[in-house]
Formats: sequence, structure tokens, C-alpha cells
Amino acid sequence: MGTRKCKVTVVAVDAMSSAAGGAAAANYFASQNIHVVVGPPLSVENTGFKPVGKRNDILHFTTAFAADALSPDFPLVFHQLQGPPAWAGLVIKTAKERFKLRSVVVLGPNDQSGTDAGNQLAKIYDAADIKTTTEWYQRGTTNFGSLATRIIGMNVDAVDTTTMPPADGGNLVKQLLEAGYKGSFGRLGAGGDVVIKNVGGPGVFKSFYGFDHVPTEDPAILNSMLTSSAS
Repeated sequence: MGTRKCKVTVVAVDAMSSAAGGAAAANYFASQNIHVVVGPPLSVENTGFKPVGKRNDILHFTTAFAADALSPDFPLVFHQLQGPPAWAGLVIKTAKERFKLRSVVVLGPNDQSGTDAGNQLAKIYDAADIKTTTEWYQRGTTNFGSLATRIIGMNVDAVDTTTMPPADGGNLVKQLLEAGYKGSFGRLGAGGDVVIKNVGGPGVFKSFYGFDHVPTEDPAILNSMLTSSAS
């Protein structure tokens, strides 16, 4: 960095999908004299991380989709990737034309990681003249039966699980399919391949649209995923 040589060390910290966890992670990195961090990934974690990171001069790269993920008050925070405003409109426009979408429900956990990105996506769907509803659930939910029943009652053309963790998204999608939902599924972010795999593969879907920042077909990514699964 600049003219200085820096030691690169892998130090993993679980921010527990919470603002308090994000702050604790930043404090831990500061105690270890770590000043460059890849993460935290979630908006709610990033909210807790930012002020502590600023106080301890920690440069970090987040994937948070929150509207205030970046701001002039926190000059050491950068995005790893572009958020929904940069690309969601193109994906939604294509999905609307191909699958004749007129209505959608956008789902996510009822914390900042879910609601900030979910509300951004809802505005983009609305701008494409697709009637949009939002639904929030308690993070950590494993049984989505009642939510699946409510969604079927809405009679929407598509269900968007973008801001749901892939495991949650897979559980909900599976329960929707088991309950007889016949519409489309969307995931405008990472984890679509995990959702599809967990539900039973592409053949179980009538239609699925999505966007992923990670080239999951790349041999290096595939080998990494296989290694992680094996371990």
C-alpha cells in the first residue's frame, strides 16, 4: 500500500447479521491492528461497522445494498460491487417482457439488510410498471408455511427473494412450490444457484430470472465451492 509492504492475513469474524455484531467485528479488527477488511457483507452489519471502523482507520469493502451504505461521512467505506440501481432495471425489464410479469412480491428479513435493499428493488419494479408488494419476516425463520399461504393468496406473477439469505430463499421457494404456486421466481443478486440447487434443480421451476455478480461457472469458483462443501 503506497510504499509500504503489508502482510496479508485471513482473519474471519462472524458479524452475526446484526449491527452489534458489525461493531464488535470492527473492534476486534482494531485490536488486532487490522486496517483493511473485505466486508461486512450485510447492510445491518455495515451500519454497526462504519462508525467503529472510522474511529480506528479501517478501510473496508462492503457488499451492502443499503441506501446509506456509502456516504461522505465515512470515506473509508467502499463498495465491492454495484448495487441494484445500476443493473436491476435491465434484468427486471427483460424478465417482464419474457415472463409477462404484471405483479411481484419482494421479500426479505425485517432488518436493514432486508428492508433497505427490498424497498430499493420495489421502486425499480414499480418504475417498470409492475405492481409491487413487500413482505418482511423475522430473520432466523425456518418455517415459511404461513407466508407461503399468504403469497399464494396475493395471486402475484413473481416472487423475488433477492434480499433473503439463500437458505431462507430455498426454504420459502420449496414451500411455495409444494403449496402449488405456479408463478415465476426472481433473485437479483448472489445465491440464485444455491436456491435452485436446494429446491431440486432447474426442472422444478416454471420460470426463474436472476443476476449474479459472481461467475459461478468459472473453474476456480467451482473448485472453491466443492472444497467448501467437502470440508
